[in-house]
Parts: sequence; C-alpha cells; structure tokens
Amino acid sequence: MFLFAQNAEIAGVFSIEKSKTPISNIVKLNASSFEKVVVKNALYDHKKNNLPYFLKSKTNSINTKAIGKLTIVSELKLNAEAANIIKVNFGKYLSSEFQVSSSHGISVNETISSCQIIPFKINELGEVIELIDYSISWDLVASANKTSNANTFKSNSVLASGKWYKLAITRDGVYKLDFLFLNSLGINMSTLDPKNIRIYGNGGVILAEQNEEFRYDDLEENAIVVAGESDNVFNTTDHVLFYGKGMTRWDKKLDYKGLLFSPYNNFYSDTTFYYLNIDIGAGKRIASQNSVATPTNVSTSTYDYYNCHEVDQINFVKSGRNMYGEYFDVNTSYSFVFGDNNFVTGDTIRVESTVAGRGTIANHYNVSVNGLSYNHSIIGFDISNYLADFVVLDTKFGKALNNNATSITASVSRLTPNTVGWIDKVAINARRELVFNGSTFQFRDKRISAPGNVCNYNVNSNGISGTTIWNITDIINPYQQNYTTSGSILSFNANADSLNEYVVFSSSNVLQPTYIGTVQNQNLHALTQADYVIISPTQFLPYANRLAALHQQEEGLTYAVATPEQIYNEFSSGKIDASAIRDFTRMLYTRGMAIGKPTKYLLLFGRGSYLNKNGRAGNTNFIPTYETENSVSYIYSVASDDFFGLMDPQEGYVAENDQADAMDVGVGRIIISNAVQADNVVKKIENYYRKTGITATAPDNCSITQNNQIFGDWRNHIMFCADDADGALHMSQADNLAGKVKAASPAYNIDKVYIDAYKGLSTPGGKRYPDMQAAFNNRVEKGCLIMNYTGHGGEVGLSAERVVDIASIDAWSNFNTLPLFITATCEFSRYDDPDRVSAGELCLLNPKGGSIAMLTTCRLAFSNFNETLNNRLFDYVFKKVIENNINRMPALGDIIRQTKASLKQYFFYSNFHLLGDPALTLAYPKQKVYTTHINGNPINVNIADTIKGLSKVTIKGYVGDTLANKFTAFNGLVYPVIYDKSELITCQLNDPASSTTPGTLTPFQFQSQQNIIYKGKVEVKMVILPSPSSFRKMYRSITEKPNSVIMQLMDTPMQTEITIA
Repeated sequence: MFLFAQNAEIAGVFSIEKSKTPISNIVKLNASSFEKVVVKNALYDHKKNNLPYFLKSKTNSINTKAIGKLTIVSELKLNAEAANIIKVNFGKYLSSEFQVSSSHGISVNETISSCQIIPFKINELGEVIELIDYSISWDLVASANKTSNANTFKSNSVLASGKWYKLAITRDGVYKLDFLFLNSLGINMSTLDPKNIRIYGNGGVILAEQNEEFRYDDLEENAIVVAGESDNVFNTTDHVLFYGKGMTRWDKKLDYKGLLFSPYNNFYSDTTFYYLNIDIGAGKRIASQNSVATPTNVSTSTYDYYNCHEVDQINFVKSGRNMYGEYFDVNTSYSFVFGDNNFVTGDTIRVESTVAGRGTIANHYNVSVNGLSYNHSIIGFDISNYLADFVVLDTKFGKALNNNATSITASVSRLTPNTVGWIDKVAINARRELVFNGSTFQFRDKRISAPGNVCNYNVNSNGISGTTIWNITDIINPYQQNYTTSGSILSFNANADSLNEYVVFSSSNVLQPTYIGTVQNQNLHALTQADYVIISPTQFLPYANRLAALHQQEEGLTYAVATPEQIYNEFSSGKIDASAIRDFTRMLYTRGMAIGKPTKYLLLFGRGSYLNKNGRAGNTNFIPTYETENSVSYIYSVASDDFFGLMDPQEGYVAENDQADAMDVGVGRIIISNAVQADNVVKKIENYYRKTGITATAPDNCSITQNNQIFGDWRNHIMFCADDADGALHMSQADNLAGKVKAASPAYNIDKVYIDAYKGLSTPGGKRYPDMQAAFNNRVEKGCLIMNYTGHGGEVGLSAERVVDIASIDAWSNFNTLPLFITATCEFSRYDDPDRVSAGELCLLNPKGGSIAMLTTCRLAFSNFNETLNNRLFDYVFKKVIENNINRMPALGDIIRQTKASLKQYFFYSNFHLLGDPALTLAYPKQKVYTTHINGNPINVNIADTIKGLSKVTIKGYVGDTLANKFTAFNGLVYPVIYDKSELITCQLNDPASSTTPGTLTPFQFQSQQNIIYKGKVEVKMVILPSPSSFRKMYRSITEKPNSVIMQLMDTPMQTEITIA
C-alpha cells in the first residue's frame, strides 16, 4: 500500500529567522481530505481536524520544568481565500491571540518541556493572521515531578515456593473444587489437610494502562470456603468454594443520562486463572457477617440487572483492539434473548447499541427491545477512498418502560437494502426482582446507594435450601452475608453508603474451573536491577539467553530474561496483558533508578499480532501488541511498542497520543515466529559484533561467508535512497537529510540513490528502474552503516516501481556487511498481521543478509511526519551518550528512546518502531586517524589543500584514540581512496510528477560525489595520481582491522577527524 499525501517539514528542531518581508509558511491549502492545510515546519493535531501547530522543546533536570513564552517577530494577514479555508477548518479552535500551551514529560532523569504554538489567530475584524517569525524564551520553575517508587512492588512472589496448580475460568461466578476434581489433579487425597488449601488470583478484568492506577502486585490470596475441613480430612463429600471474577468490567456511570452500567471486555484474553496451593500453611477463609444493627432507611427487593451481547468475529483493518460481530448482508435481522425471568415491568429499560455500516448511500438499522424502538442512521461515503474509515460507527442510546417480565429480546434489523453492516454490541440495563431460581446471579442496586444509607434487602429464594449470599464487592475478600428467613424471603440489613455487589447461589449448582497444569516455582519479584530486559517465549529462551550473554560480555550489561507466562503469573493473574509486561519492566526500572541504574533496554523477543487473543490457528501473538481503540481507520489505528517504555506514574493511558509522555526505556522487537528464525537473527547479531573486532581475535573466525569482506570501508558509508514523483518531494527530503548528516559527520561517505536519477523503463507491470535497483542492491551487498529510504512503500516493498521487493530482499547475501535500515515510508514493516510477513520483517529475518535492524513504520504514514521523525532521529544517531562521566556511542535503544522522548507520544510517530535489538550498538568506527602533513607541510586548517593530475602526494599521519594519543604499537597497511570532485546530477524526469515546479518540467538536481579516482593497497607513503582529473579538497577517514587500515581522501578541511573501529 502506498500513501500519497505529502509535505516535508522539520518540526521542533528549527530556528526561525527574521524576514524583511513576511512570507507565508502555508505550503498547501485543502491539500487532501486528511491534510486540510499544510504549513512549513508544523505538526498537526488530529483531535482538532489536523490543526497545524509548531512545537519547540527544552530538556531540563528532573525537578525543573520550562514554560515557553512567545515573542512575535512578524505576522501576516492572509488573503480572503486562505482566511476562509482556515476559518472553515479550524475557526472554532482559534482565538484573538496566538495560542501557546506547555506540557511536560519525564524521560529517565530529565524533564522534557514542550511549547505548542498555534500559528493562526482571528483579530477583531474577523481577519485571519498567520504567525510567520517568532522566538521562544523559557522560564524555568521548580517541579515536583512524580517518580515511580521502587517500594511499591513486593520483594518476593508467592510462587517462589510450594506446589501450584493452575485453574482457568472464563466468567464471573462461584466455583467448586470437589473430591473428584482434586483427585484428578494427582493430589494425594489421603494426606491432604483441607485447612492448608489456598486459592490465589486477581480476576480477569484488563489491567489499568496508566501506571499510577491501582492494580494487584503479585497473586493475592482469596478468602474461600472449605466445607468439612474441621476434621482435618478431605472427605468425598467435602468441597472448596471460591468466587472467580471473569473478563468483563462493568463501569458505573455517575449520571442517569445513558446506561447506568457500561461493559468493557478484556481484549487480550477470554480466560483468566486462579492458583491452587496445598502445602504452605493454613489458608484464608470467608468470614460471615450478620445484619448491621443500625436502623434501615431504604429497602429493596429489586436490583440493577445488566447484560451485553458482543461477539468478536472480524477486525476490518487488521489493526486496533476492537472486533465486530454479526454481518448484515444476506441476513438482515438478528435477535438476542436475555431470558433470566422476573424482570420488572413498567420500570425503565436502558439500551445502548453500536453498529457499523459501509456503503455509498446512507444506511439505517432498527433496534427493538421490549417496547423500545430506535434507529441507527449511518451516512454513505466513498468506499473507494483508501484514506476513509472502512466503516462508519454509530452508537445510540434509548430507554423506555419494560413490557415483558419473562425475558428481554433485542432485535437489530437492517432497513436499507444494498448496504452492508455489522453489530458491535447491544448492552442492556433493566430492573429485575431479587428472585433465586436455582441459578447463580449477582446483584447490586444503584438506587439505594448513597452516603448514610442502610438498606433492608429482601431476596425470594423460592424455598430452595442451602441458598447462600456472599458480598463480593471486594473480590479478594468476599464474606458470607447472614440473613433471616420468613417463608421464602431471605432478609438482611447492610450499609449502602456505596455500591455493593452480591452473589446468590447454591453450592449444588455452581461452576467448575478447568485444570491447566502445575506451575514451576518462580520469583521474578526477587529481581533487583537489570540494564537489559528480554521478554522471550519459552521456545526461544536459548537464543534470548545467548543474546543477553553477548551484551553482558561486550558492554557489561546486567540482564533479566523472563517468559510472558512467568510475567503473567505474577503480574496479571496468568492472563495475557500488555500492561503486565510493562509492570514487570517498571519494577526493574524503578529499582534500578533508586540506585542510579535504571533499565535501559527492553527487547520483545517474538512477533506480535493484532489478534492478541489466542483464538485462531497460526496466530503470531508471541508477545502482545499495544493496539489503539480505533479499529476502523487505516490512518488512526496503530500498534505501538512505545507503551512498554513508559515508566513514570502518570504515563501509559492512551499511550499513542498523550503528548505529555516521554519514553524512559528503549524498546525493540525481534519479530521471530519460530526457533530457526530466532537462531538466524541471533547469529547475525553475534557475527555483527565479531566482525567489528570486538570479540574476534582473527578475521577467519568471524565470517560465515568466507568470500565476503568482513572488514572494510562499508562502515563509513551511509546510503540515502529516495522515491520519485510528488514534485520531487522525497528526493528533496532525502537530499536535505543527507546534507545534514554530511555537515555533522563529514567522515562518512554519502551514497545517493534517487530513483529519478536513473533511466526508467516501461513494462507491462508499470515503470521499472533496473539500473537504480542494481545500484541499491550493489550498495547493500557491499555494505553500509545505514540505509535511509524516503518515499512510498508498503508491506511488499519500497516505491510503486518496486525498487525493493521481496524477491530482492530474499536474494541479499550481505551477512558480514549488515546495514541499519531506516524507512520513512508506509507500513513497510508491519509486524502484527499473522497472515503476512512484511517486506521489512524479511529484511531482518533474512539468514544470509538483509539488515541488522529496522527503524521503520508499521502503518500508514504521511510524508511531513516522516521527515520530521527522520530528521530528529539523526539528531541522536551520532550523538554520544554520557553515562557515569563516560562517553559512548548510542545503542539503538538509546536512539529510539531519545527520538521518541523529544517528540513526545504524538500519534503519527507512534507507529515508528525499532525492529531489532535495542542493546545493539552500530559498527561505528571507534578510533581516529590524524593527518599531520601533506607533502611535508604541516596541516593548516585555514588553508584549503588541493592536488592535481600527475602530482605526487605524500600524506603523513598517525592512528590514535579520541584524545589524539598516538597508538605507538599500531602496525598496518594503508588503503588510500581518492574521489573525484563533487558533481551536479540532473534527474531524468521519467515522470512529469517529479518536476520540482508545478506546470513546468524542471528536473530535480543534487550534488553527488561517488567517482573513485584511486583505490589501492600500499605500503609506501607516495601515490602518483592519474591525469587528467580535477580533484576536490582532501579529507581522510580510516577503518582499522587487525593488521590493516583503510584511509580515504575526501573533501573537508584537513583537520577533520573521523572515528575508526
């Protein structure tokens, strides 16, 4: 898939210079259905119709925040046409002043303050004024930032000792373990002391996503009933009863405008787990409570009934956490019966339903429930527009007086032919009598809940003996509610200050859990600190441990390796939940932070799936993915691993778009699905370290492909590749970025491979560029430190012309010269579709070569956002990290963390991922070459040196460390490389859309310096240059391997220093 919405800006990293004549920053008006207005150097607020804004950031100490203040340098009144477009799209968000707002996030031990400026205002005359030039000053103020407390986590897990049996449940209810069940677990019933029976578990509701919200830490022991335990023998008639909380959370609403209770299902799992133990001592038991003595002031014999119909059958865009149900096509009507009996007629029934419709014309649906009827109306839309939502969702609420005491029947019918639709959910709130018919039910009553209230409850048991009532408001510590009996009416008095939840049941008609198996002793809670955390499924553990050991050996990283199941056992009561993985990481991060060693890197060692539940064959949900609520938009539905790197208390909720959040841990994912892939990727990483000379003692021991050069100048090369068309936008973006890198790091050779610089060929399958493809593949095979691509892309390759496709990726055999791939494009590396392995994933998975890692997108993206992120990324690629007063080159996890933290959790950056090892450091050359003399003359930084054809040149210098200390014991060969001067390349204009100016055919031009005049291996100090040639100024770079040196002569002042390995 390819996305053609464009404009390239650098946001938050630019300086605004004063202009003599103000010139508008507006690049496009009504650019697309998505980009209403494109403004130079702007970001866009998708919550406000993509309102443009500028963003400036400042990094401060942990207890200081900066408040931005705007100084206007120049502004411009817009013409009537532009003003009208601004007003139509953004008028309700604008005021009479340029709006400025500040937000603050914490990344590790720094506060990152951001200032957001809306560049439009409407004056008293109704004119739209644009902000052109400005400056931001910062006021520093003290800030009591919240930081995570290392003491909030338990020091040991209950699973550390004893024998444990894992039990599964799927819904709310009372569960029973009888003699036969326990015996089937292999328990020796003759020696079992029933007083030692314990049940642990925290229920199945999804964990809170915001870090500071309550969640249980480790497994909690539940109060239970063990009938017949007094004789210390578990007899055949004895049994255990416990309350199990299922997967749905019912949120109480504060008003009566809609549903009183609204359902929220767990989208990670349909199953939760409880844990049985019999050997660590006497267990917790349910206590009983009599009626309170306080006089009652309210009474009830009815309660708030709720239920919901919701099935998960389809995800329209293979993205997001929501699934949808019954399909309207041939079937035009569906009915659902809630047949619990004893509903109160003449009282309010409340219904909320959501349907999804798709069609070019408006389509309508009717919902009918026990005397209530209302319609859903869904607008038609252009279903051929790829950027449009796949469906339009419509949620409606209705209420009426219930007319049926026996059951509640909800019918949903399609009224419009030739359209299609789906049911999401139908939720019911009604009143039901407190009548027990033998089937377990739960009750609560919002009507009688208020401060100071004491309620008289009356339950009709229908004379069923053994009827039991538990108060389960606290699911960990339920208690048995004693009652008095009058005929078939069971009465009790209880405080009703707040909403209480009860369950009525008979022990002869309750549920039984499913036995899963025993649990090995584990104790993740005992871990204290880890620089590097790896989450690995059990089947991949040998390879994860190899990787951890490698980084411990090479960088001295402390590490922790844990399986998802181990984490779930201790942090989410056994069920799949992304928050459990984040909580485990937070535990280690906060404990490390307390001693000045916070966790740096988190590796998710396994592929993900938008289908986080385990419900289908071939699913690839080895490590869960954080998916957005939106599941209908190709633009606004994303998966983001950033969620796992947000450690501070206030972070985590709506992780993809909370602009106050800043990542604290560098997160990477290695997208493996089997042990062979795991072994292959780890071998590539091990070899990558060996070939940089870190662990190798001899080159011959470092190479799997003996004919491939494992040391060489490839580490001094960075390739920039750019798409054509779109007004040469992508070539311009790539060229600007290449210039930025060259200016900041002149020692690197820049290879520019732009599509339109090569001749295109017309084929039945469209335009193709074989020469460009050959140049690209040749550089990949020879190797480069980084390959950076800007342009269109999709899950099967890069560019519409397929300059990189799956066939070429599979053919790469550059095992010893692996680049980091950075792709500023669309969904090239989608990693959560179990039905397809994307082209970007294949780059990493290629066992013979490909990439060492990917910094890449997994969903649709827009050019302006991609360029902003690409530029910001290169602010950190070569920026050293200061740690304990020691400078080191950044690992990939440092790069992605700092990039994301500087941009905050802005939505359109959340789909940019590190697919690779976050602890890996690129093969940056490590030492430096110092050139001291040319032709016997000492280097003068103020004088440019030139050489001519047939001239004799003597270069003198030495190899030293970063402080210019000479390596006196260094021995080696010199490989001089001399380049021709830079030349101006004029593109081919294969496509008129590649013209830099609309309406005229103006080809894009760029400077390139790739022609090599001389490259050789010499042991002498003098080289005779060929003639005729015109030469550029010289500079040098050097790459060292044992017993060899590569020296390059390039164009920069002679005092330039460049690092070598």
